[in-house]
This record gives sequence, structure tokens and C-alpha cells, in this order.
Amino acid sequence: MKAVFAHDHFLYTGIDQQVYSEVGFDYPMWERYLKNFDQLTIASRLVEDPQLRSPNAKLRSSGDRVQFVSLPNLSNPRTRLTAMPIARRRMREVLQAADAVIVRLPSEVGLLAIKEAQAMNIPWAVEVVGDAWGAYWNYQTLAGRLYAPVAYMRHRKWIRRAKYAIYVTKHYLQKRYPSTGVVEHASNVQLTLDHTFDIRKRIELLKSYEGGALRVGLIGYLNDYKGIDTAIEALKRVLEQIPQCELHIVGKGDTEKYRQLAESMGIGNRVIFHGVLLPQALMEWLHGLDLYIQPSRTEGLPRALIEAMSTGCPAIGSSAGGIPELLDHEALHRPGDEKGLAERMLHALTNIDWRLQQALVVIQRAAEYDINRLEARRDGFWRSFAEYAQREKEGHL
Repeated sequence: MKAVFAHDHFLYTGIDQQVYSEVGFDYPMWERYLKNFDQLTIASRLVEDPQLRSPNAKLRSSGDRVQFVSLPNLSNPRTRLTAMPIARRRMREVLQAADAVIVRLPSEVGLLAIKEAQAMNIPWAVEVVGDAWGAYWNYQTLAGRLYAPVAYMRHRKWIRRAKYAIYVTKHYLQKRYPSTGVVEHASNVQLTLDHTFDIRKRIELLKSYEGGALRVGLIGYLNDYKGIDTAIEALKRVLEQIPQCELHIVGKGDTEKYRQLAESMGIGNRVIFHGVLLPQALMEWLHGLDLYIQPSRTEGLPRALIEAMSTGCPAIGSSAGGIPELLDHEALHRPGDEKGLAERMLHALTNIDWRLQQALVVIQRAAEYDINRLEARRDGFWRSFAEYAQREKEGHL
């Protein structure tokens, strides 16, 4: 059985001719599908990067039984029309040998894959990991905001028709984008938790604070829909009462806009950018935080927040997407509300008892997303879809 996985994600071909990803799409992710399919073809945006001479700086995506096909960029509304004929032709060629199609949404490449698979009578399933409306609206461009309702209706239409749909949230995305088919939920986070070690380390860190810098952390692409601007504006308010506070940001993207924002507020030396960290370094970084924040304007279910919670790190987040499924009401603020975020940060950073209590709460909630718990549901879903695809294949022979 051969499957195609379609999504807009950028992947990079290095000088060693191997394929790499900056975030998330590494070979272990493909293995979840390879349990039920013999071969997997990844249809995404593939970029040749001859300067990639240090592969350890990225996650290796290539591996046994996985191949890659490059699709044009369809995410820009202005270039979609010109790129679509090439993308459609290439997608049809990819699907000629496919027995099943797996689509991660929101994604313009994914929607194309669904339409072509439907036309070719190839079984398809969707993974719903985010809100299409929010993704386009929070580009904060006129083109993005004009396209947001169109994207919402297109994604809602096809997800409703999906015979198999798996969501990263328990409730939120299911309400926004319901499906009439077989439905499951399982976050795409991959955590193996050692609860006793983590919680002891966190509590010792919280109790040992001796008045040094308080480290607040945030993980996300450097753009406004992750609320980077909201975080910096909130920090300005916090520093008026806690001058030793620091904001540490991990993520891909151009830092210049946010450095200038921080400098214009006179807090440039309190905002530190770390770029992209590989998994082991990221977990070590999370263990050193006093508070984690996720001030997103739109979300599915943020893996970064769950990863922070898995270290027992007290956390605050916006009420966007599935974040309320993870955090208490008192730890939430309205998206884009820097005043509300600052108030919750001040409460958390000046209240050691709250942080100690939350350390216990968040690590227990993160335990629900331990890979051993999620894999049973996820594996059952993909096994069922593969069996359905096999029956459809045999029916057409």
C-alpha cells in the first residue's frame, strides 16, 4: 500500500542530498504512517539548500520508504492562480501510484490533494491541526484577511466530507470544522514523560529562586499570529514592577521587526532571541524557565505549550483555539490583549505559591499527551483508514 502525505510545510534538501525540516516534520513523524503503509510520498514545498552544510542544525526528514515531491507555493493568494496549473499537474502525477492520501490541514497543497484524490477515486483522510480562518486573518495583510472567510468555507466543506478525520483538539476544531465520517482526536505532540524527575526538578527550581532574573519563555514562528508583539508589549508593563524580568523567544523567522519594537520601548536588552533549538536543547531551555506564555492570536492545540507543561513550567496563554483545553481560566487572556497578559504575568511572577500549585496542575495535564497514551488512539485511527483504503483498492481490481 502506497500513501501520499500532502501539506504546505517547507522542507530542505541539503548538500548531502538528504531532506531536512526546521520544525516537527522529521522521520519519526513519518513512521506513524509507515506502520500501516509500505511507502510514503511527501508532497510539500521542497527547497534546495546547498548552504545546508551542517545538517545537525535541522531535523532529518528523509529515511527508509519515504520519498519527496516538490509542489509550488500555493499559500499566497496573489500567486495561487499562476502556480495552480503546475501544482495540479504535478499532484495528479504523484497520485497516479497512490492507494491513499493523508492531508494535514489547513493547507492549500492539502486542499488540492483532496480535490484530485476525490476526482481519481482515491481514499483520503484529514488531520486537522489548526483554524484556516485564523491562519489567514492573522497574516494582518489585506489579501490575507479577504481570503480568510474563503479559506474557512473551503476547509469546512472538505473536512465535513472526509470519511476519516483526526483532530489535535478534543473539542474546539471539531466544532469549527465538523466531519460526518470516522472521527478521532490526538495531539501531534510527541512526548515521553518522566513525571517524577520533571516535577522534582521544577519544584526545586521554583523554591530556589534568590532574586535573580525571572525568565519568561515563548516558542513560536516570529510573526504576529503567534503573539510575539503582544508578549513584548506585555513585558514592557511587567518591567515597571519587576525590572529583573526577561523574555526569551525560541523560533524561526526574522527577528528585526521585534528587536525594533523592543528597542523602541526601551527594553531591547530584556528580549532575547534563541533561534531554532533541537529537541534536547529545547527541553533543557524549558527546564530553565520560571514561566511560559503562549499569547497566540490563532491556534489549533500548541505543541510548544504542552512541551512546556511537560516540564512542570507554570503557563499562561490566550483563549485562542484549543488553549483553554490545556489551561485554567485564570491563566487565560484575550488574544492580542497585552494588558490582560501583563496582569496574569505579574500575578504569576509575584506569587510563588501559584507557580508551585500550577507546576503540579500542568504536568498532570501534559501527561494526557504522553506518546504512549496518544499512540493507541492514533494508531487505531490510521489502521482503520489503511484497512478502508485496502478494501477500496481491492474493490477496484
